[in-house]
Amino acid sequence: MMKSAITLAIALLVILASSGCAERTAYDAGAPDEVPQPADTVLPDMPSVAPPLPESGAVLEQEAIPFRFTRGNFPRLDGSAAMAPLGEAIACVLLGEPRSDVSELINFKKTTTAYIDLVRRDGLNTEYYADIIIAGEPNWDFIDWVYNGEEVKDMLEIAPIALDALVFVVSESNPVNNLTTGQIQKIYTGSITNWEQVGGNDIEIVAFQCSPGAGSQVRMEELVMRGIRLAPAPSASMVGTMGELITNTRSFDGSAPAIGYTAYYYAKNINMADGLKILSVDGVAPNDGTIANMEYPFVGFCYAAIRKDAAPGSPERILHNWLLGEGGRALVKREGYVPVEGQ
Repeated sequence: MMKSAITLAIALLVILASSGCAERTAYDAGAPDEVPQPADTVLPDMPSVAPPLPESGAVLEQEAIPFRFTRGNFPRLDGSAAMAPLGEAIACVLLGEPRSDVSELINFKKTTTAYIDLVRRDGLNTEYYADIIIAGEPNWDFIDWVYNGEEVKDMLEIAPIALDALVFVVSESNPVNNLTTGQIQKIYTGSITNWEQVGGNDIEIVAFQCSPGAGSQVRMEELVMRGIRLAPAPSASMVGTMGELITNTRSFDGSAPAIGYTAYYYAKNINMADGLKILSVDGVAPNDGTIANMEYPFVGFCYAAIRKDAAPGSPERILHNWLLGEGGRALVKREGYVPVEGQ
């Protein structure tokens, strides 16, 4: 078993390094066209390109029978927008296809919507079902309301696979480099309305928000506001997605008055914050280290979730177990996410 586990972990890293997954351009069609071989998820011995991983590496087999993911049995994978690049990498590795080919399988929705579709089993609109999701924390109260007060969280198996953070961005021309948690809260309740009040220029603050249900908005409410009610955003300052929020923050009236927020992964790896400046909060700059040790104040978990009633040998449970093993952790780190220490 140990040899099999080590072989799988090494082989997956080999595939990842040699295939379209090696380039972390989640929405780029320029990945190599060759299909990496072999496509099995349990692979034969091959030369080592990395130190052996521990025996706890996940082996995708059921009763010692190798399990092979195909497009026919690949679970319906959904999640938050910030996790879409990881979703592509998962499909790329386990199907043995280049990234440009598997991108059509990844159509991630908003965080809360993904959880709703994981629970959905109403016999209607089956195209919206999800078998497994990778996402941040949803708005549980809203989900429970959708399902008539049921405790939806009790229906799911949820485990952390990565850390991410909510970061705040302003124009590069804005002299403000740091805000305190209290100042951010007051900006978003409307108590602070001018950059001069926080050490900037005499310009009115335009604070962009994301729409309810988006993962970034859930994190804004829970990690930043902590029960303090957000001021209603003018329609021009309320956007549907994290991408729109950053685009609008960057372009609004030369961007000098604007402030917005995004996932750290997007700012770091997808260059969403190009042309903007990422602020420190309470004197701590967000980076892999300050997020991993949770020194940065606005850190949250990203989870892999399946239904508790998923069969032991189902593709979604096999994939869920693999994500929690050494192979999944190696992929999380390889894709630029901050891994959960001790997982």
